[in-house]
Amino acid sequence: MIVKETGSDFKPCPAGTHLARCYGVIGLGTQPTNNPTFRETFKVLLMWELPNERLENGDPFTVSKEYTASLGEKATLRAHLQSWRGKPFTAEELKGFHLDKLLNVPCMITVTHDQNNNGKVYAKVASVTAPLKGTVVPDLTNKPVHYLIEQGRDKVFEALPEWIQRKISQCREWNVDAPATHDHAPEPELDPSVPF
Repeated sequence: MIVKETGSDFKPCPAGTHLARCYGVIGLGTQPTNNPTFRETFKVLLMWELPNERLENGDPFTVSKEYTASLGEKATLRAHLQSWRGKPFTAEELKGFHLDKLLNVPCMITVTHDQNNNGKVYAKVASVTAPLKGTVVPDLTNKPVHYLIEQGRDKVFEALPEWIQRKISQCREWNVDAPATHDHAPEPELDPSVPF
């Protein structure tokens, strides 16, 4: 039996700054860490489509970023959400923010390219900001998807890409008899002048 590396026709999202819309907010659960000096943390995945960047079949390119589910002062998620909103969070908003508010919200994302240990190029979301005033961002092509760990292996989970299913399947909530540690805070009142 001869085995070899299987080829892939996967094309990473083009590098640069792009118009985008969020189409996925996925709870990944408490993920294991490769470094014992870091504790396990609850992760979320945000997914965007780039309506002006198209694959050969006409579908929009998509890109995603995994975040620690935290609005702490140094958290990347907080920094990206504040630049996307164009406004810092208030003390009240920091008590709890529902990420599903991001679905279908337009933005500008800056994508950079990096290489993994195998030398393959992948796209990385470096920043997320509000679109310039007056910019029209085309409607979503992908159906918006929102998934919470509490949903288990439901129809939403089954429709997720296989790599996301694998990621969720390794979370602590699914692999030990322990209650989920992620609290869902009450929905805060938000200023209607910001998009979410």
